[in-house]
Amino acid sequence: MSKPDANVQDSYLVYPGFVPQTWGVCHLRVIAKGQGTLLVASEIRHNPGPSVTNAIEGIWSSILEKYSDEALGANPLLVEHYNDEAVYGEKELGERLAMVRLQKGRTDWRHTTRSEIAELVGCSPEDLSVPLERLVIRVDQGEPS
Repeated sequence: MSKPDANVQDSYLVYPGFVPQTWGVCHLRVIAKGQGTLLVASEIRHNPGPSVTNAIEGIWSSILEKYSDEALGANPLLVEHYNDEAVYGEKELGERLAMVRLQKGRTDWRHTTRSEIAELVGCSPEDLSVPLERLVIRVDQGEPS
């Protein structure tokens, strides 16, 4: 059961692509807790730009622009998330989570589980479950509005 002080917010984050004037989009779940903030960047279907993995530094920069130091807390934790049903339409592959550590000139990923992240942050594993419909963005090929 989630602790009552968990504040969960969902949004979409636009981040820079590699080519000038291009961008990508990911789903961003922010879980604010007393001991810090968890940021889960999830790959979405039909992302128009680079993947969450390939653009993680740009995602982090966009997060730093969007959120104040006070909102992020002393030790924010960035997690990369892929739900293979949402991204590839493959139910049996499941999901992948990796804690991301960004240092000057170096980025490291460590694969993990919902349970491990929930324990580190002090939230429920269910708080990390992003509904499938938030990860599947439909692209309409019809007339522009």
